[in-house]
Amino acid sequence: EDPQNIENIAGDGRPLREIFAAPMVQLAVLSMVLSYFVMAMLMVITPLHMDRHDHSTTAISGVIMAHTLGMFGLSWFTGWLIDRFGRIQMIVAGTTVLMLSCVLAPLSLRVPILGLALFLLGLGWNFCFVAGSTLLSDALAQQERGRAQGASEMLVALGTGAASLLTGFFFAQGQYLLVSLIALGGALLLLLGTAVFVRQENELRAMSSSD
Repeated sequence: EDPQNIENIAGDGRPLREIFAAPMVQLAVLSMVLSYFVMAMLMVITPLHMDRHDHSTTAISGVIMAHTLGMFGLSWFTGWLIDRFGRIQMIVAGTTVLMLSCVLAPLSLRVPILGLALFLLGLGWNFCFVAGSTLLSDALAQQERGRAQGASEMLVALGTGAASLLTGFFFAQGQYLLVSLIALGGALLLLLGTAVFVRQENELRAMSSSD
């Protein structure tokens, strides 16, 4: 749909199947689901990883505090960045930050390195999630937002729950390194999905303009 014509949709709006067939809606949901998946996968297991290596409760709390700061501390700035550089660009930037976090986290047991990695994990999630939710809102008429955003939140919850459930299993199989690699794979999947859906959107726009 042309974003300029979204608000002209009448009645109760489009059915969910039609809404979620749009490439930008698919990208928005993918960004929110996978960024939450990557974050939960690494965040949930980090305190156990640190405890296994005899870090103190204070050190563990400090790393999680850094993570929380990354998640929410710069939210006031994220909105400006999204408006300044665009939704897609911020999803790509957020994905890049998530990938950096996944690479950095297993490299060292030092608290400053883990703190930085978890801060970047939160910041990357912030960029991807806020940009994704903004992109979704852009693609919806007002009367569609309740249904579509509710469905997307359900998918986010399922993805986050799956990550929280699986991270312990992967940690038992291959320790923190394996968890980080799987989280990195999720971030790479988001980067690939972004390229695919942007290409599809450009093709649809080209076809629409040629009609």
